[in-house]
Amino acid sequence: GLAEEVGEDSGEGAPLAWPSALLYIVHDVKSMGDAHNRVAPSFRGPKHAIEEQHAASVDPTPLLADPGGVGGGTGDDALGSNPPSINWRHPFTSTRQYFVDLKGYFGWPFLTWLAIENCFISGGIFALVMALSLPLFKRLGVDASRQQLYNTLIFSPWAMKPFIGVFSDLLPTGGYNKRYIAVLSILVGFVGCATLLVVYHNNSVDIAIQEGEKAVTYFADIVVLCFTFMSFEASTLDILAEGKYSELMRVHPESGSSIISFKFGFALLGGMVTTSCVGPLSDAGMFHAMFWIALALSATPLYPTVAGWIPEKRRTADEDGMKSLCCKNCLLYDQKTYKERRDVFLVITLCGLAAPVLAAVTTYASLAVGLAVSAVMILAFIVATYLIFPRSFFMVFVAITLFSLDWISMASALGYYYTASEQCVPGGPKFFLLGNTIFETLCGSLWAIGSSTIFAKIAPPGLESAVFAYTVGISNFCLMVSGLLGSGVIRWSGMVTTGTDCNFDALPYLIVICQILVPICIGIPATFLIPNVLQTDQLIDFEREEEWNLKAASVDKEEHDEQSVVV
Repeated sequence: GLAEEVGEDSGEGAPLAWPSALLYIVHDVKSMGDAHNRVAPSFRGPKHAIEEQHAASVDPTPLLADPGGVGGGTGDDALGSNPPSINWRHPFTSTRQYFVDLKGYFGWPFLTWLAIENCFISGGIFALVMALSLPLFKRLGVDASRQQLYNTLIFSPWAMKPFIGVFSDLLPTGGYNKRYIAVLSILVGFVGCATLLVVYHNNSVDIAIQEGEKAVTYFADIVVLCFTFMSFEASTLDILAEGKYSELMRVHPESGSSIISFKFGFALLGGMVTTSCVGPLSDAGMFHAMFWIALALSATPLYPTVAGWIPEKRRTADEDGMKSLCCKNCLLYDQKTYKERRDVFLVITLCGLAAPVLAAVTTYASLAVGLAVSAVMILAFIVATYLIFPRSFFMVFVAITLFSLDWISMASALGYYYTASEQCVPGGPKFFLLGNTIFETLCGSLWAIGSSTIFAKIAPPGLESAVFAYTVGISNFCLMVSGLLGSGVIRWSGMVTTGTDCNFDALPYLIVICQILVPICIGIPATFLIPNVLQTDQLIDFEREEEWNLKAASVDKEEHDEQSVVV
């Protein structure tokens, strides 16, 4: 929420505009000070200068001051003794102001790039891939347990975000931290879509089914690999965008979660449009047409990315601490940043590599071994975070881990149940529209918006991309583990999801235990680990974290001593 600017002679602060689709309830808070010297408080600081990457932030504390006190007061007695009045704002006016403020903080080029990426890639291609997996693998005769395992592998690039974040921070490519990594990911996604068009057609599916289970498995593995390429494009562009807007949110904490709402709004729009095509085209057997749609969507961010719509400063080998690895500016290495936070970058890199390791173990060993390895990895990252980061960061990190582990996925079993034949589920499912497509989606969106805001606000200055990627990566890795655990639960429950003798008797009990009781018992207590601050405040004040700052100071001292010895 952002306050509007008002004249100094009015003596009253304008209402806080909270953008919403319907009505806006805002508070009219009087300014502090005596009658002769009144200042109109505002949450809105100077607009962000994209090119210079700096701006002053405004302390919102005066908004909570005692309007009747002499020399100011505290927020506790101000709100208690003089409650604010409630005003109604017209939705059109507030929405317009919402976009005006977004433009001031983030700039239209970046907002346009973010809208394209979320509408056509994260909310387009990736939503299409996840929606396609059910009818496609079901046609191949793959059961629910294996289909959920495939979905987990397709999702693995999202757990590799820490590796991408570290690479973009330490190894500028072509002089830019994000631009050409984004271009590379777009090309990878394009290749995945093109390969699907070549490999997949109606006859190839029938031939694989006729040749037997081994041919079906081989064909499904190729499809999963192509889907993983498409998922890699979506995850890479997503983490690059998250790193950039977390950097800008740190400069402008008063922007709150406005950019998060903007991002998810376009992602939901793209998801609704693309997934609405899956049902009719799948029933008609037109998978090839959907792959053509994915191919076109995969190339949409290419021009905005090459044109430089992601705001970033060009890096050169002449900068202090920068080393050229290839040509002059083709591939650079930011050794100064690495030396300052060597242990941080090592842990984040290992977190990004955990997903492919887990995928390999699960594929070539067994599901039980994969779950055991994942448990060891999660405990190791928790211990490393405790040793390296400030305690306040560690508490939030533990909360993020618990949030992501407490929901054991039953998605594949539910998908097979909702699309089962009349023989398997007489009368069909009774709670599909309200339960699966409305309530679950709504809760998921609310959780995603809140968690994304937390991820952005706990990143320390100078390490926004890497630390944001670390928190998002551990969350996605835990979701990946949750998917594997759900696959095992489905298999071990004796549930039969394919054929005419299907059996879904265990599904209601699994839903109650895995998706209701466990999240309530673990997720709700975990919320108390999150600092209780406003969205417009910094979640963690790294300037006051003495141990964190001492580590950086010790590295600077070591570098200074080394230079002195050389001299």
